[in-house]
Amino acid sequence: MILSVIVSERKRTARATILDRIQGTHPELELWWDSPLTEYELWRRDYLGAASGPSERADRRNALDRFFDPKTGNGLLRGVTTNPSLVANSVLAHPAHWRDRICRFVHETGAIDPEEVLRMVQRAVVEETAEILHPLWRRSGGKYGWVSAQTDPRHTLDADAMIEHARYLADISPNVMVKIPGSKAGYEAMSHLVAQGISINNTLAYTVPQFTRLAEIVRRTRGGGTDDQPWRAVITHMIGRYGAPGALGEQAKRRGLPLDLADIRWAEVAIVKNIQNTIRPFGPEVKMLLSSLQVDIDPETGRALCPHITETCGCGIVYTLKPDVLKSLVNTEYQRMDFPENAMSEPIPSDVFNRLMKLPYFRTAVDPDGLDEKEFETHPSFVDTYAEILQNHSRLKDFVEHIVENSHCGAI
Repeated sequence: MILSVIVSERKRTARATILDRIQGTHPELELWWDSPLTEYELWRRDYLGAASGPSERADRRNALDRFFDPKTGNGLLRGVTTNPSLVANSVLAHPAHWRDRICRFVHETGAIDPEEVLRMVQRAVVEETAEILHPLWRRSGGKYGWVSAQTDPRHTLDADAMIEHARYLADISPNVMVKIPGSKAGYEAMSHLVAQGISINNTLAYTVPQFTRLAEIVRRTRGGGTDDQPWRAVITHMIGRYGAPGALGEQAKRRGLPLDLADIRWAEVAIVKNIQNTIRPFGPEVKMLLSSLQVDIDPETGRALCPHITETCGCGIVYTLKPDVLKSLVNTEYQRMDFPENAMSEPIPSDVFNRLMKLPYFRTAVDPDGLDEKEFETHPSFVDTYAEILQNHSRLKDFVEHIVENSHCGAI
């Protein structure tokens, strides 16, 4: 039934878009939006308004309407990811709007604790996105329409605190999937949450050992779902962040090995291929989700390249698209990127793989036993991303505190 809906949607579309071609490589491939969905319509309006002329604007509108039409709720969109950074950026981009809403929270609830008000703000962002997606969740029987909401980053090393906050987030709406970081404490928390039937998204994960850990948890404690409570798990590989800290390049230079951006992208893709083999036995309930996707420009040809998608498509995978990635894909549609239907099953070039295996940073990432659980949170990609998320959480917290504590809420 779900597939027939997708097919009928395509028949109503005059021109297939780059998004249709990606999704068309496999019936279980999903496209998600990597930002609160409340931002989509405003971003869409600005993107269409920046078109160079009527023809380009029509092409952009066609592509975006295929992705998600906010007027009808139709499109290829199957879910949404958020995190503390994305929530903070969404709120801080509209300070006047959120000042009024925060003041309304204060007056309606009598809350004076900034921490309590901060939770209200974060809840509101997740709740509004969940409400938009709930019709899709309901129509698909809980297969689609999920929104991922992450636990407080300050609790990343505290399992009990994450469990408590995860239950709070899961209670927002039945289509909320709780995001838990891939720390030692995070996997302890996930063990409890999976056993309770709470849908989860394992984030801040960059290595096969982390994904193997979650696979073990699901195998041991998987509660599955009931007709009243569908259950899903996605395992997020923040693919573009794996090579970002520079450890690969530093280790290659020390060993006198050539390493360019294409090699780094192959390293990131190789991890995905290894992870996909690990989770394949779990079927559609447990999927790989790729975030932090990057679109590169070949300096010699000027062509757009996205190996994060072109080398991993053709399987039941989830791609969550940041606004700038969606824009880059639509902008370069005229170049007709190739999306092979068997891309995931193809190994990376053997010469590149053999060279990468000489680097400890890569070896430990692709070996299921390459890292001990206590090393997960000291991985350079984990450390860098965690620091960024904490910083953005702190920015939002300061914004809320400034309004609550400095009497900025007059009579409403």
